[in-house]
Amino acid sequence: MRNVLDAILYIASTGCAWRMLPNDFPPVSTVRYYFYGWRDDGIFEEISHFLVAAAREFHGKKPGVVDDVAVVDGEDRDCLGGEVVVYPFSNAAVQVH
Repeated sequence: MRNVLDAILYIASTGCAWRMLPNDFPPVSTVRYYFYGWRDDGIFEEISHFLVAAAREFHGKKPGVVDDVAVVDGEDRDCLGGEVVVYPFSNAAVQVH
């Protein structure tokens, strides 16, 4: 089972096509079967939520709360006291209050 997960992570990290999966991993049909099953069952979403909560807790934040962040049309907008400040092309999301 670990080999299947490693294969899924390999595809996700390299962006390679299913058919280009190296022979070191289980057959593509097996990896696809588990990937689609886990995706449809919401396993990846559960793992993501768990990891976000663990990271937030590690950094001293409440695990169930996600900060509001917005990026609109390639521009970051920060609301400060009712005023909207635009940071064009900063490539950084800012917290919206």
